[in-house]
Amino acid sequence: MTASPMANDDDKNERLCFACESEKADKDSNWCPRCKWMIRPHCSGFVPVNAFSAEDVNTVNEILANNSTRATASRLRDWHSRLNRQDSDWIFRIQQSQLEPIIDDEEGKEIRQRILQQISNAENQTHKEWLMNRGFPLPGGCWLQISSPPHMLHSITVDGVINTGPRFPSTQLIEMISKMAEWELQAINWHRFGQLLAQLGENHKDWIRTRRALRRGRGRFHEFLQNRQEMPSRSNASVLAQIINRWTSFKDSWLQIKQYPSGRRQNNSDLETLPFLIDRMASEEIESIPWLNRWRGKTVNWSSSDILENEFSNLLSVRDGRLFVRAKSSDGKTKLRSVPTDIRLWSALISAQFSPPGSSIHDSLQLLLLNWTDERVTPTIPEEADRKAALLLADLESKNDNIYFSTKYRGLVIDGTTETQYLIKVNSPHQFRHNDKYSLSARVDPTDMWEPICTHASEQLRHLPIGDQIVTVALVCSNDKHNYKAIRTIHEFLSRKNKVDFEISLDPENPPFQVRHRRFDAHAEQRRREMRMNPLRQRQREIRERWQQEVHRDLDFGEIRFEQNHNFPIDDNGIGADGNRNRIPNLLINALVGLHAAPIGAMARFPRIPGGIFRLLTIENEYQSEQEVEILRNIAQNHGWSFSQEMTEHHDVDENQEIWIKDRHTRLNREALFDILTPVQDEIDPTGRQWWTRIEERVQYFRRLRHRAFWNFQNEER
Repeated sequence: MTASPMANDDDKNERLCFACESEKADKDSNWCPRCKWMIRPHCSGFVPVNAFSAEDVNTVNEILANNSTRATASRLRDWHSRLNRQDSDWIFRIQQSQLEPIIDDEEGKEIRQRILQQISNAENQTHKEWLMNRGFPLPGGCWLQISSPPHMLHSITVDGVINTGPRFPSTQLIEMISKMAEWELQAINWHRFGQLLAQLGENHKDWIRTRRALRRGRGRFHEFLQNRQEMPSRSNASVLAQIINRWTSFKDSWLQIKQYPSGRRQNNSDLETLPFLIDRMASEEIESIPWLNRWRGKTVNWSSSDILENEFSNLLSVRDGRLFVRAKSSDGKTKLRSVPTDIRLWSALISAQFSPPGSSIHDSLQLLLLNWTDERVTPTIPEEADRKAALLLADLESKNDNIYFSTKYRGLVIDGTTETQYLIKVNSPHQFRHNDKYSLSARVDPTDMWEPICTHASEQLRHLPIGDQIVTVALVCSNDKHNYKAIRTIHEFLSRKNKVDFEISLDPENPPFQVRHRRFDAHAEQRRREMRMNPLRQRQREIRERWQQEVHRDLDFGEIRFEQNHNFPIDDNGIGADGNRNRIPNLLINALVGLHAAPIGAMARFPRIPGGIFRLLTIENEYQSEQEVEILRNIAQNHGWSFSQEMTEHHDVDENQEIWIKDRHTRLNREALFDILTPVQDEIDPTGRQWWTRIEERVQYFRRLRHRAFWNFQNEER
């Protein structure tokens, strides 16, 4: 199949989506928003998201014409010669050793050469692994150990800092070290180089296998829940967060995952964690790393998250201790091509692998690997089945006014005739364990949260293609007032929301919804009764004002107020001036959203004296009194934060500021908020609503919204 002229038009304003050929494609993309999120996740074969530039296409055509298919080294060196020199030399940064050298460089050179010679001459693989595990010195006092035991995680240790991964190019790395000059060995930052090699050896199967193993529970019931847990996708943000976490913490990220498994102690995604990790790096340090600097420019200073949420694609692979590129063969399968032993070529390949899609270095390498066996670059287009599904969805949206695609929710939104909204989203193929291709959610009120509805395909729908399944469900939802009986789960949802009458069935083989869940409702009522008898909750209920439940209010005792709820993040104007009764609650609401959402190791600037500024990402407020500073310190200590003298000396901070670090994850501490704020409120606002209840309510509300403004790094510091 050939691509249409409209899909390959050079004028980006007139380019159409090459799947449906009816909607305009996004900027620097081959897809329209609907096909990008509804068709591409299950598209047959690999179809890149971004549109390749004409310059990259011409460059790859010249490389394919100048070198044969079997000349892997020649093609990679030709590609390398056309790059900026910074992509080859960024790894050469002299590191500061954390330990004093044991031996001098002359003696270390003699020992290193002798050990490398023994490793190269060793015929027994076990003996070679012992020698690599024993280690050898490098110039500058650095000691390097490489461990690659069978049936265990491999590791590379630099000055006692261990970095583990599924596999390392250990054999080829030893060959490279034996060929390098003395000044090259001393100039390389081995800490970062070893941590990047640990990341290169991980593929998508390792990612899924590791996180499934870490989220296992004990017993059959936990295994039952495990099968229905959502598996986090391996996005660009996940890989970047893992790399920067290794760099900034000097700890093994694999061990940190085991100590704090995803979903047990913290529910933050890697996209939310990444800004905090970036904040721990200096701006000059980011500018010296070309691929990280490209990410900052591509995401507009880390404010755009669309490209970070895309799935990470491996261009490199590690097998049997050697590094390979993943080239596409003539039959459509992926073949591994060996990479030459050259440190500058490795540096350029690593820079291309971790650069954002859309950058010239990443796209040129990806184009070269996708067209490895072709004479020229051939456009990659969806297959016929994927195009039919795209045209079917486009036709469905054009013929129905109540069915439309939402870029906000990245799914198909249907307005039903019962005033109910439905959302159909296509899942990533690696997102769920049972590989449900799409998910259905619904809500009655546009301000409510989406409630999931079971979408397991019935026997009548299971044989249909994914496009036909989505269209069938969408047509049922669009006229749900008459078609709700077609899908039982939709019928049950509408009956719970009192949109339709629930008709009780007396079929013993298919009992009604209420009968099946009667025992569950009894257990839920028992749990609610136990929660009401909890002493802490009784104490909270005695203090909390129930404005909605009290019919007769004593107006002589209190007053009814209508307080303004500001948007997040609250600036100094919304906080209020000194003496405002809501100033302290607003300050703590703003601070606790960031303090609670931050991952372990996050850094925040705290005021040291009155007049200092609290700053965490885009949260920035001035604290005007000693009482406000003291309250912030006490609450931060109760939520896992502590003062760091080392980080305060290392970073440039104002005289009235200091740096605090998050040490552990804690839930919102209600008792600490009550004990700290109650005496202060008795002096400032004794008849008002309890501060700790308002703070808890607003913090949870802002955490649910997850405003994109919170992760925008366009401030003075960046």
